[in-house]
Amino acid sequence: MFGKLRFFRSMSYQTKLLTVTLFLSLFPVLLLGYASSYLSVRSVQEEVDNNHRIILEQIEYQLNAFLSDLKVSTLQISEDLIVRDSFLAGISHSAFRPTMSMIDTLKKYRSVTRIPFGVTLLYPNHRQAYSTQTGLSGIDARYYSSIMKVIDPGYMGITIISPYTYENQKDLLILKPVSIENAIDGVVVLHVDITKFYEYLRRIDIGSTVVLVVDGQGRIVLSPHAEEIGARLSSTSSLYAYWTSPEATSGISELRGEKYSVTSFKSDQNAWTYVAMTPSRELNAKAWKMERLTWTMVAVIVAVWGCIAFVGYLRMYSPIRRISMKLTPVAGTKKDSVRIIDSYVSDMLETNQRLSGQLLEQLPLMQESVILQLLHDNLSESELLERMKQLDMAFQGEWFFTGIVEIDSLHEFMQMYKQKDRTSMLNELQAMLRGVFEANYTCITVNPQPGRIAFIVLTGRTDAATEEEIGAIGSEIRRKTREQFKFTVTAAIAPPVRYLHEIGRSYQLAQEYLGFRHLLGSDVTITRKDVVQSDRIQPADRITAKWYKRILTSMSEGDIALAEKQFNQMFAALPGHLPDFRMIKGILTYFLEEIDQLVCDVQGLTLQDLLGWNPYTELYQQNSLGSAHKWFANRFFPSIKQHIDRMTKDKSRRIADETLKYIHEHYDQDFSLQQLAGEFGVSSSQLSRFFKQAMNVNFVDYVVHYRISKAKEWLVYTEMSIKEISDKLRYTTSQNFTRVFKQITGVPPGKYRNDYRLHGGQPVKQEEEEEDKDLQ
Repeated sequence: MFGKLRFFRSMSYQTKLLTVTLFLSLFPVLLLGYASSYLSVRSVQEEVDNNHRIILEQIEYQLNAFLSDLKVSTLQISEDLIVRDSFLAGISHSAFRPTMSMIDTLKKYRSVTRIPFGVTLLYPNHRQAYSTQTGLSGIDARYYSSIMKVIDPGYMGITIISPYTYENQKDLLILKPVSIENAIDGVVVLHVDITKFYEYLRRIDIGSTVVLVVDGQGRIVLSPHAEEIGARLSSTSSLYAYWTSPEATSGISELRGEKYSVTSFKSDQNAWTYVAMTPSRELNAKAWKMERLTWTMVAVIVAVWGCIAFVGYLRMYSPIRRISMKLTPVAGTKKDSVRIIDSYVSDMLETNQRLSGQLLEQLPLMQESVILQLLHDNLSESELLERMKQLDMAFQGEWFFTGIVEIDSLHEFMQMYKQKDRTSMLNELQAMLRGVFEANYTCITVNPQPGRIAFIVLTGRTDAATEEEIGAIGSEIRRKTREQFKFTVTAAIAPPVRYLHEIGRSYQLAQEYLGFRHLLGSDVTITRKDVVQSDRIQPADRITAKWYKRILTSMSEGDIALAEKQFNQMFAALPGHLPDFRMIKGILTYFLEEIDQLVCDVQGLTLQDLLGWNPYTELYQQNSLGSAHKWFANRFFPSIKQHIDRMTKDKSRRIADETLKYIHEHYDQDFSLQQLAGEFGVSSSQLSRFFKQAMNVNFVDYVVHYRISKAKEWLVYTEMSIKEISDKLRYTTSQNFTRVFKQITGVPPGKYRNDYRLHGGQPVKQEEEEEDKDLQ
């Protein structure tokens, strides 16, 4: 299919036009011909279905009329006083006269019906049965006892029983219980030979149509084949679906090797299903005649309309060729000039739209790039003004305040939210920041790095009141952030500057202000007046930086005891340099952040993932210097030490397993303990210790024993010579290999091979077998 599409694309426009013209001209005609043919065949089928329904409705009417007459006769007999007296008296010599009257009465009723029937009277109180066909018998004879079992004493209505429901029951039975003095004093049963129905129905002109009637139990009540009457429809029969369908249906079914068109419906009066079947060969012959006539007419119309379409195509393409010659004379001389012109114009429009769309998409990014370059002081003022003019950017203001809003716990923020959620939250935070400032000022924002928003506020004046107001707006932003989001931010605002080229220096000053966050605490607004105390804060900052480096180095080397000792020394020095516990808590929080970064770099986890609990939350809960120190000593450092010990143990087992795997895979190569230690990133002494702890044998002995075990295997199961084995196992000489082999097994290699084969495949020594198992 795709190959045909490629072929169509490769055609010239002229050929395509001819193809499409013919297709659009002829396809409707062919479609109309197909539809006409289909509808003609469909009309034949619908006509057959309608005829079937008419036949079935007539048959249903006749059967219902016959059954109605039989029901009337049954009811009349059951209500006849002579019959009822006979039920009470029974049949005997003492009741001779009532019996004869009953027999005459039955003859009278049988003589006035359209359909001949037999009558059986059941006398349950006298255990007798009288039949007009077989005479007097016991009630247990034939199928009479089965009839008595199904009679419901609470139901005195008429019941119809299909043929062959009971053994030797060939007739259709219509029965009615009679209650006089007892629950059931007698039962009137009419016997009808069902073939009489079909003989009557054959008088109706139904041609070759076959009619079946199936009762509610799936038994065939009426059929042209006597052997089918009374049989149940099998679930595998093609007619089974028509019996189970509660609504009128039609379709094709195969019966006795021949296909039939079938129509059926279910009667509402007695739940019998009426099925009419006509051989499909009769329908096909009629449909074929109609199809042949239809397609003959279609062929004539196609021929005529094809000629008209071809002439129209020639007249339609000539103006197109003339237009293409006027537009592009060079292209017009070629075979497919229209395709060239169309391609050229389409490319121009597509390129124009693409460039316009890309420009609109990139405009915010380009503007943001200019602001970032402005913040980092990468452009001169003239270059900056030129870029701003090109991108339609205007900074209308005489003074510029530059500031930063940054998330306090960035690691927690990165772990708590997915990338899409983080981006969405930062965009909302940025929009909120602009909204707060733009109530009074013009504000420009940008995201220079994850978790940070830089802003430039344009004002028309600068004084202490304006600077105080800008700081108050920063505090308002922090308050709204706490209310709307699940994190806090710190705002750092630099003093105002007059010129654009000074904004970069102002941004650097705001970053320096932000660096005091670990001393002043999180969720604060840092302005010029907040860092006036820098003569006291900066010595503490230098002291903590020195201790941070020492403590992190000790922790990275796994020496938690030394790290804790260094921390205690740092902790003892802090109160002498910082005025209150709030600043000390900021230092400790920053210390946790540094450890968090170390854990992330080494293991790719956050500190909270490593410990299984949130250390920042617990540190914030400490309300005094003593409680904070106790928390680090009793809670934080023990948890870190426990994890480091577990990690070291896991590492030793992992390296031992990798060493064992390497020996098993490279036993036929040269390697050393030092080589493997370098491979696994540990010292040779560490590798030797890890291996001995895991295997209870040192590295060299294990390698020697494993190679000898492979040698024993090759001696027994291969024809390799001793020299080949010694060379494969990396021994310098065969004598050296023989010496080591004998030292371990007690016998030379050649004797080991001969003894093993001489003893019929049994090991020479039991201890050798156990030794081999230990090496596996």
